[in-house]
Amino acid sequence: MLDAAKGTVYLIRPDGHVLARWREGSAATTQRALMAALNIENKESQS
Repeated sequence: MLDAAKGTVYLIRPDGHVLARWREGSAATTQRALMAALNIENKESQS
């Protein structure tokens, strides 16, 4: 699927479009991308 390889991470929108893809993703990277897409500021970075 979509040139997936072991370790590939996809962030998929509810309408099925690919929002982001990483060959080697992490939870932190995925969370940052999701927060950016939703225009949510990270309170930790405001300190």
